[in-house]
Amino acid sequence: MRVNIVGRGLLVASLVLVSCGTAVGSAPVQNEAPDRHEPVAIAAAPSRVSALTMRTTDGKDVAIPTAGRPTIVYFMAAWCVSCVQGAVNLARIHEDYSARGLQVIAIDVDPGETPADLDRFRSLAGDPRYFWAMDVGGRATSAYRVVYLDTTILVSGSGEVLFRSNSLPDPNTLRRAVQQALEL
Repeated sequence: MRVNIVGRGLLVASLVLVSCGTAVGSAPVQNEAPDRHEPVAIAAAPSRVSALTMRTTDGKDVAIPTAGRPTIVYFMAAWCVSCVQGAVNLARIHEDYSARGLQVIAIDVDPGETPADLDRFRSLAGDPRYFWAMDVGGRATSAYRVVYLDTTILVSGSGEVLFRSNSLPDPNTLRRAVQQALEL
């Protein structure tokens, strides 16, 4: 599905309406299934990200990137059906690699949702033990140029985007990207 985005307000609206997408841009990033959908008419996704701190639903501040730690950033909404499977897949990867330094944060991008909505979603996904945050003001969505729910981004500890999928990624492909980031 093609989405033309004119301004920030339409960006949020498109996130609410679209639940999967495709990789955009020509940055040297490993992209998942770039030919699954039409490209989106927005600026190319960044190959590096600036430091961003997210407040989690349990009151902690999580820095992205975190020096020396790769981080998976997952963009979702509590009402999104496919996002439940994405959260479950990430829970398995987090369980396997968190002791080796992997950090995971799921970010709810719907401005109409509450922490209680996110808690209900988290329960549906089996209560994964990674970080959960609300994208208050759309800061993360804007910084990562996210247009689709299920967007999954792996960022190195120095801020380099190592993997990006603008749709629900294949868990094995993401797992291999994590192993490379952790030099396993």
